[in-house]
Amino acid sequence: MQWFESINRIQSLHKLIENECSGTPCELAKHFCLSKRQLYNIIEELKIMGADIKYSKDRCTFYYANEFEFKLDFHVSYINKDNGKNIYGGSHSVAWYVSYGIGICEGIL
Repeated sequence: MQWFESINRIQSLHKLIENECSGTPCELAKHFCLSKRQLYNIIEELKIMGADIKYSKDRCTFYYANEFEFKLDFHVSYINKDNGKNIYGGSHSVAWYVSYGIGICEGIL
C-alpha cells in the first residue's frame, strides 16, 4: 500500500505545482504530512525526471519553469494456469502480474 500512497502523493504534488498553487514549502510539507527535507527529496526526484521546478517568494508557490508532464500508467491482470505457462523465470504459482510504465515528457522510462 505504501507504493500507491507514494504515487498518489507525487501525482498530487505535480498538480499543485502545475497549477501554481502549492503554498510555501512548510505548508506543502504539512499538507502531505512530510518534513521539509522529505518534500525536497520528492521535488529532487521530479527534477531528475526533467522538471525545472522553481519557487516564487512573491506568489508563495512552486511552479514549473519548463513544459513538464507527469504520467503514470499501470496495468494489473490475472494470470491463470493456461496463460501462466508462457511466463518464464519464476514460479507458476504467481497469481497476479503487475506491469507499469512511467511516461515523462517525450520519453518513456
